[in-house]
Amino acid sequence: MSGRARGIDGVEVTVDREAVVVTARAPLTVVSSALVGGGLGRARAIVNLHVRKDVAPAEAAALLPGFVARRGLPGPWVGLLTSAWTEKAELARASGEGLEAFAVVTVGLGNRVAAGAP
Repeated sequence: MSGRARGIDGVEVTVDREAVVVTARAPLTVVSSALVGGGLGRARAIVNLHVRKDVAPAEAAALLPGFVARRGLPGPWVGLLTSAWTEKAELARASGEGLEAFAVVTVGLGNRVAAGAP
């Protein structure tokens, strides 16, 4: 998927070769393992930035603030890194009992580990 999509009311998703970006009119409650802003928090933008597999983690993390500034994304924001092809992200939505959930997923199997593995 490449382009723009609407998820939940007031939330827009942009998918391209550089990143998957979720922006929201109002702050969202976010739970993530993000490199920047991870954990439980609030964010108006969520960035999953594509990086080459050979980029050192510290160097890759330094790319996030520049990307956010270049795109003019609102704060606060959460920043993740992936070497998966972001333009192939998949979107899913579910709702029930007055709640809505929206997931944007990239998958890469070149660096697979079990969740919680050391």
